[in-house]
Amino acid sequence: MRISVIIPSYQTAAYLEETLLSVLEQKYPDLELLVIDGGSTDGSIDILRKYEKHLAFWVSEPDRGQTHAINKGLQKMTGDAWMYLNSDDILLPGFLQTVEHYFKDPSIVWISGTADTFASNGVCGEIVPVPARTASEYLRPWGRSHSYLFPFSDACFMRRSVYEKLGRLG
Repeated sequence: MRISVIIPSYQTAAYLEETLLSVLEQKYPDLELLVIDGGSTDGSIDILRKYEKHLAFWVSEPDRGQTHAINKGLQKMTGDAWMYLNSDDILLPGFLQTVEHYFKDPSIVWISGTADTFASNGVCGEIVPVPARTASEYLRPWGRSHSYLFPFSDACFMRRSVYEKLGRLG
């Protein structure tokens, strides 16, 4: 199963290399890694050039923000399943193999997990997504009953068919 990981990025050179390594060190055999950078001027481009032989696609050009960058990645991806990973976040070892394991069941189209939040002094907490109380909470980030609703980035994978059925984000 081909897995696409889309990384939207802008001015995150301080974290970008660690993020890329967390994906590459998965050693997943059919990984498609795409980075959509919004025209960073902080050294991010040097990091992308350093790893470009491991990237299926990367670009650095002005965009209209994170959602636009993710949509650009979605247009380029070829994976059977995909996620977006923020450029200041990391995947834990074995994460992609776990995703592949669950997607062996053809009835599963969407997988989500939890995420740890951390700071320079270590793990600070855990984000556990909950279902929205109303359909509008999925579409409107303001006035939600909870801060983190399913789906959210960094622990959410979807089959390509979800993107094909629903179209672009936002």
